[in-house]
Amino acid sequence: MGERTFFGHRQSGPTFRFKEGFDLLRYFWFPRDLVKNGLWGTWPTAAQAVFPVILHFMDKRGTCFPGLDTIGVLAGRDRKTVSEGVDFLLSQHIPLERSTRITAAGRKAYTYRWPVVTRQRGLFFPFRHCVFDGGNWAMLTPTAQALYVTMRTFGLISGDGEIDIVFSEDLSGDAPDYGKRDFEFCRADLDVLCALSGIRSRRTLNAALDSLCVNWLAARDAGMDYEDGAETWRVFLTPPRYFKRDYLNAAIDKKFPLSKKLTKRFNKEV
Repeated sequence: MGERTFFGHRQSGPTFRFKEGFDLLRYFWFPRDLVKNGLWGTWPTAAQAVFPVILHFMDKRGTCFPGLDTIGVLAGRDRKTVSEGVDFLLSQHIPLERSTRITAAGRKAYTYRWPVVTRQRGLFFPFRHCVFDGGNWAMLTPTAQALYVTMRTFGLISGDGEIDIVFSEDLSGDAPDYGKRDFEFCRADLDVLCALSGIRSRRTLNAALDSLCVNWLAARDAGMDYEDGAETWRVFLTPPRYFKRDYLNAAIDKKFPLSKKLTKRFNKEV
């Protein structure tokens, strides 16, 4: 059976709502070593779906308080899958912590903590919040979510040069506006992308690439191919399109599975 994605379920009280007017350039730092050391590809898809969402919510102190249902909305997964993903992350040797607190209403809630990043060249890439705010991440299949992170890990500022300066005042000469650019290039070998994403077949890889394309997070760029035969892909930091707010919020309320037909409804600009 093919992979299916679901929005999270509301248990009680108000739920997360997608809003208009989100920032297209705001970002958080995602650790490249998580992918390069092979750990990312060993995680279950539930953990791959929710981990970037948790980082998305972190404040400047490395703390956040999203409920499981809210994480599920932005990850495109139901509450049970989110709970499984979070439990797995907490069992790993990564610096993610969770503590329990009691709200003013006497309800149990969670606080998540992640170390504040001290930027070091090449160790992190900027993951833009608009990928989540626009609903694009929630619409991806599980393997497409894993693949997007891997492709971003090997992002290039041109077809043949690796990024050496990211979102810095000391910008590289051939990318004076890198901090505002909408996409990077990925020319990684397909077998490398499969291995580091946890993808086991070329057929599954192709399906994941299709999901990235129809959700405006990647596009083939044959014009940038080189004679070595490697395929060049544009991987979008800022999606060129995002989903309508009323459609996304209706999906939360109706709790229905997302389909390819429904992903055709979008806005072209914020």
